[in-house]
Amino acid sequence: MKATSGVLVQVQRQMTFLGLPPRLLMLSVMAGTAGLIAGVALGSPAILLIGFVGGFAVAWIHLFRRAREDLHYDRRILSAPRFWIGHGQHRALVAGGGCR
Repeated sequence: MKATSGVLVQVQRQMTFLGLPPRLLMLSVMAGTAGLIAGVALGSPAILLIGFVGGFAVAWIHLFRRAREDLHYDRRILSAPRFWIGHGQHRALVAGGGCR
């Protein structure tokens, strides 16, 4: 009899709201809020609504696509950059590997 793991690795996904992790959803809301503030500054109720909904939708679509490509996208863009990590280098773990 083979022992099995108590943790199902394939189930360990980040919790999402509207398809985005909470940190990315807050970025989308902040983009919508920027549109809302622009509408308040201009004094137009139509720009208020269009700015909020448009800003939120554009940010949500952009972040949703990025989060689908990379499950750790929110941690990558919201973490503080470290001075010892070279700029422009992207490393990824690949199962099976191979030399380049």
